[in-house]
Amino acid sequence: MVALSKSDAPQPFDVFLCHNSVDKEQIRAIAHDLRAQNLTFWLDEQELAPGRAWIEILEQHLPRIKTVAIFIGARGLGRWQKLEIPAFLTRFVEQGSPQILPVFLADAPQDCALPFFLKTLGWVDFRQPDPMPRMIWGITGIKPDGMSDAEPIPGSLFTRLRSPHSLPRRNATLFVGRDEELNQLQDQLQHHASVAITAIAGMGGIGKTELALHYGWLSWATGAYPGGVCWVRSQQELSDLLLFARTKLDLAPPEGLEAPAQLAWCWQHWRQGNTLIVFDNVEAYADIEPFLPPNEPRFQVLLTTRRDLGASVQKLRLPVLSEEAALALLKSLVGTRIDEQEENAKNLCQQLGYLPLALELVGRYLARKQDLSVAELQQRLQEKGLNAPALTKPEAGMTAKKGVKAAFELSWEALSAEAQALAACLSVFAAAPLEWQWVEDCLTEADAETVEELRDDELLGLHLLQRVAPNVYQLHPLIREFFVEKLTHQPNSHEWKQRFCQRMVKEAKQIPHTLTLKMIAQFTSVIPHLKQAATALTDWLSDDDLITPASRVAWFYTGQVNYTAAEFWHTSCLEVAKARLGNDHLDTAQSLNNLALLYRLQGRYGEAEPLYVRSLHLYETQLGADHPATAASLNNLALLYDSQGRYSEAEPLGCIPVLQ
Repeated sequence: MVALSKSDAPQPFDVFLCHNSVDKEQIRAIAHDLRAQNLTFWLDEQELAPGRAWIEILEQHLPRIKTVAIFIGARGLGRWQKLEIPAFLTRFVEQGSPQILPVFLADAPQDCALPFFLKTLGWVDFRQPDPMPRMIWGITGIKPDGMSDAEPIPGSLFTRLRSPHSLPRRNATLFVGRDEELNQLQDQLQHHASVAITAIAGMGGIGKTELALHYGWLSWATGAYPGGVCWVRSQQELSDLLLFARTKLDLAPPEGLEAPAQLAWCWQHWRQGNTLIVFDNVEAYADIEPFLPPNEPRFQVLLTTRRDLGASVQKLRLPVLSEEAALALLKSLVGTRIDEQEENAKNLCQQLGYLPLALELVGRYLARKQDLSVAELQQRLQEKGLNAPALTKPEAGMTAKKGVKAAFELSWEALSAEAQALAACLSVFAAAPLEWQWVEDCLTEADAETVEELRDDELLGLHLLQRVAPNVYQLHPLIREFFVEKLTHQPNSHEWKQRFCQRMVKEAKQIPHTLTLKMIAQFTSVIPHLKQAATALTDWLSDDDLITPASRVAWFYTGQVNYTAAEFWHTSCLEVAKARLGNDHLDTAQSLNNLALLYRLQGRYGEAEPLYVRSLHLYETQLGADHPATAASLNNLALLYDSQGRYSEAEPLGCIPVLQ
């Protein structure tokens, strides 16, 4: 942490004004009234130093903040509010401060709903006349003269006796982008007449435990579970439940009972009120079934798992973060360097597949490496992949205790050898949606139903593969990178790469040189995989099909009128043909011809002409003057002359000039 000078030392504040930036004018007016009452307040535009990481500033000031006013206007909670609120609530549940005060602004809709963790708090409403006395009461805790004794105390929930819990500590300031999932989790747990069992499921690093912890802390802090919130570790179920009952609920099972009977006795004598039991990192439903609470509506059970636990459990599947949430997470750790390098930061988020664990790791790494640019970090990740230090070393205070690769390894070890082979083979495809028929076409000797079972029961069951549409699947980019490394240990990896390339060539040959909009939409999904065949797997393309994938990608981009991308791929074709087949090969002539045509379409006649001339010379030399390919090449050169109005040069080559 950066050392502060004496003048920079944090000062105490009566209230932190937590608001959406679109409500700034209303907040300034309220701040003016607070100043008139001699109340001190923290307002970002006055207190936030340029270039400092948001998380660092907040950590410094939190101990000096007495009350947090959370403002909600017409546009709801802002991005930074969603980051700040968990930090304030975590500070309260651990330290007993600050006081939390929800505030509806004057333009808030009448049906505006508070987030579930603020619903039970008394609030201030600027939609009502003369709200300032109640605002001051909520900040100072001193009831103004004339206020009715029946008036609910703003934010008074936190003065009540809190329920017991055994939740681990966590760094909640880094929790972003899960508001929808929190609300869905709340609905699944609360709207049931019997015991509610919900599983948070997803791939390693997606933030399952983080979400469960966040929900547990917020629910405990807002009094949702007076019967307690009990955190249970995998393979420690019985001991953790009995320890909670004895130490948090003061229950003493009769001596002489076996441990399972002790737990049954504890369930019968459990504290009254709704209770949340969280089983973390569940491998199988059968593992926890003997330890579940009685089938009573006051008990709710939350699980985190990498697996599909079957129909007995409601599922909440976690997706990766949105781009906005991913950028917010990086900025919370790194500060304004992210704003200054926003495009590179967006590319970094995409490179990491918006995976929360990867984003937090690289964010903390960038925060330590203050002279390292985002672009330089991208290059390091490109070179070292999942073995890069930025992805392998969790810091103290993080919920995750493993790097990205180690997190994936846990799921990999749970796969059968057959499923591991299938997973590794899938890595030859790009990190883009793929049609399952392509996979089956590459596995000509395998039983299709057996492969389907491996896919559904193991790869999908462990969230190592995602189903994105009927018969369409996709690997997360970091999962794919992990599988690429595993492929090197498969004995038939070369054969698999060849089959993949053969299948992609077959797809490429369906793409014509001239495309309609309908064709462009039809072939969009195959383009990333053709690129993979044309670059990373070039060595497994036959000489006859060497330039086919890249040339069809080029024509696809030409149809999109994306000439920059088309030129890159036509140039790549030419370079590959020269390097592997030689300067005089017919595929080199074809590549010269294709690039020249692209230049002609753009009106770059001076660049096109020498390529056409070189292509014509190769065809004449290799095939003779009377070959159809030579004639076609002559015609292409004639068309170029014709496009320039050079009709006297075009006519001898055999092209009829366009009538003017």
